[in-house]
Amino acid sequence: MRTYSLDFYWAPGGFEPEAIKSIALPSELAILTGTAQIGAGLAGRVSISFEPPQQGPCAIRGLTLSAERTIILYYEPESDPQRVLRILAHELFHQLQHDYYGREAHLRSDVILLEGMAVWGSAAYFLDETGRPTYQRAAKQALENGELLPLTYSLEADCRTTSRVNIYNQWASFVEYLLEAYGREGLDAVYVSSSGRPAGSSDYQGVYGKPLSELEAEWIAWLARQEY
Repeated sequence: MRTYSLDFYWAPGGFEPEAIKSIALPSELAILTGTAQIGAGLAGRVSISFEPPQQGPCAIRGLTLSAERTIILYYEPESDPQRVLRILAHELFHQLQHDYYGREAHLRSDVILLEGMAVWGSAAYFLDETGRPTYQRAAKQALENGELLPLTYSLEADCRTTSRVNIYNQWASFVEYLLEAYGREGLDAVYVSSSGRPAGSSDYQGVYGKPLSELEAEWIAWLARQEY
């Protein structure tokens, strides 16, 4: 199936074709939502491939090969379409990041900003019962419970799904803080300053005049003041 921006493909054992059709047009709305957040649209068509789910504690649900303009989603045939759409919105935001920042800057981007911004940018698809982005309360709860992970937490060392969800929420909250405290121009500058994918690889000192550790302390103090 094709829509205005997307080409959809199905592999046996993956999300069913009729279910794919049901989220195809809503996926275009997800692009528009992400476009409004990042400030620019897609630079070309994107292929969406639905494949059988991965297995194991480090299994992922979505993967964006942005340079190849391909997104792979790993879901069971009977999966909830709205759940799949939420993950697709996140992955589409990664493609928008690629098209906005450029191939080279995006492929070496600091994972804190790469994933934190994608969670922030697709937050309209992850709302709690009060209508707030789920990452906000999740990060605040982790702080209150004494369970905040360091922003430089390595998902290569601990790739469990629970760890990934927790640190993604924190990274999104950190991105929100950077936007509120220092503005979009600073976020764009620090995004393209990264020397590689590891957490903390962006030039925070050069952009903000402060090391990541100081910005992290500011963020934690800001998070403590939030009333979610």
